[in-house]
Amino acid sequence: MLSDRRLTALQAILAFVLLAAACLRIGSVVGQLDHLQMDMDEATHAMHGLELAAAFSAGDSDRVREEILRPHWYPPGYGLGLAAWLNGTTADLRWARLYSLFHYGLFGLLLGLIGLAGTNGRLLAVRWIPLLFLLADIEHWAYSAMTMLELPVVFVSVAGLFAFSAAEERRSAKLYLLAFLLGTVCFFLKYSSGAILLTAMGLSHIVGMMKARPKDAPWLGFLLNELRPVVPGLLAALVALATWLFALGQFRWFWTYAQAQPSETSLLSWDNLSFYPRFLLADPVRGLALIGGLAALPFLLRSRHAKKAILLGVYLLLGLIMTTITTQNSDRFLVPFLPALWLLVALGLDLLSERRAAWGKVATGVVSVALILGFGWNYVRFGTQMPFWYENTNDGVARVYQYVADNLDVVDQPPTDVALLGRTDQWNARGLAFVLKSAALRQGDAVYASRLQVQDERDMERGWPRMRYSKSEREARRKAGMDEAQLLVTLNAHPDDPTRWSLGATATFLCQGTKYPDTQLEVRLYRRASSSSSSPSSSSSFSR
Repeated sequence: MLSDRRLTALQAILAFVLLAAACLRIGSVVGQLDHLQMDMDEATHAMHGLELAAAFSAGDSDRVREEILRPHWYPPGYGLGLAAWLNGTTADLRWARLYSLFHYGLFGLLLGLIGLAGTNGRLLAVRWIPLLFLLADIEHWAYSAMTMLELPVVFVSVAGLFAFSAAEERRSAKLYLLAFLLGTVCFFLKYSSGAILLTAMGLSHIVGMMKARPKDAPWLGFLLNELRPVVPGLLAALVALATWLFALGQFRWFWTYAQAQPSETSLLSWDNLSFYPRFLLADPVRGLALIGGLAALPFLLRSRHAKKAILLGVYLLLGLIMTTITTQNSDRFLVPFLPALWLLVALGLDLLSERRAAWGKVATGVVSVALILGFGWNYVRFGTQMPFWYENTNDGVARVYQYVADNLDVVDQPPTDVALLGRTDQWNARGLAFVLKSAALRQGDAVYASRLQVQDERDMERGWPRMRYSKSEREARRKAGMDEAQLLVTLNAHPDDPTRWSLGATATFLCQGTKYPDTQLEVRLYRRASSSSSSPSSSSSFSR
């Protein structure tokens, strides 16, 4: 019969072989589908990283500072990490998406470490339940193949929870400092996720203190003793956040972002209140996590896992409150909180294996088999499902973007504005900007890549977030955008004033996407008609 050590080693090998298989499958699909362009959200995140990568490549410290501090929908953490990744690999769509896959692999390794460190019941297989949940959850597969915040945020959030849980058990000032620093990093990746993580740490510590205080212990002495190891880490986090929000003047933009999300439902409507419970129950893996986590929580609160259960429970509750009061409902908003449910299920099975060994074996076996089957189902269907996750499945537009990049001479050019007109349901100005800028950066022109501006007709008219401009204001914005542009690209459209533009290249593509019906797309590339040699537009040209 195998010893516990050998059995653990065999289970670890199997778990990490499955993780490697998942990463290889996801990476192969990313490569196969790199002809599908990014949607606006993906492109927004990718562009921030690409602009920083270009600024770093140019050695322009002023530009780096400007890119970090300029008003942006998201803090600079993700952009800085992606910039380092793109400068270390290649600035293109495939490698931008593989950045998330890199974090998926790191997250899988972290979950394996948490399983080994966080459970010590009789049933060793319990240790791999969190990792198996990751392998079975299609949401995490999907976001690991997209240039989005989700996987880096999930990885850092769970690392912060793990560090804080270890700090609570050991009362280690160094671990508290690490946990709060990870919470701060999470804040700089995504404001809402970082705020929830830091708040959950603070509240769970307060709850734990209240439970641990002896009835006859003096309040002042007890609080000083409990807070002493926590204060250095907490102060470091507060100083970092205060510096960013107030000393560097980012609070206004942080608050604007928090208020800018458009509402889709009313707060107390059934559609809003039930959206995330329905999202969890709609998928077998998520449903298993929800039911198992909620069933385990009451027992965990009365066990040796109480501190962990309090931390995970508070984190989940805050996450559910935040996503519910934000009435722009989206599946992706709950993704960072799913691993907390997985960890609760693993702790619950660990507790069950201690108290009812036979029942623990049965429950763990059933859950493990279900999750391995879920992994297999994801592996088989991922290639056909991922195009729908990318949203911009119009390969005609993707080929238009590449045609524009191939026919615009973007190297050694001055700062240039490009306007897009026509078929605004299919244009994605940020997507085209990424194609153009990444091409320039690959050719060694980092300065030009970081200064190219592209905007489509929607941005010229309403901006983002969607503003309720009057008709005259919309017309004025559009006119200003056209006046500033040196290059014009149209899709099934013509310039308002053809005399102001010189046609340089034209081509027709067939759109055969899954989101739109088959359509002929005629793309035209113009430059501003000007004889002035001093005009910035006079240097903008076409390669053929």
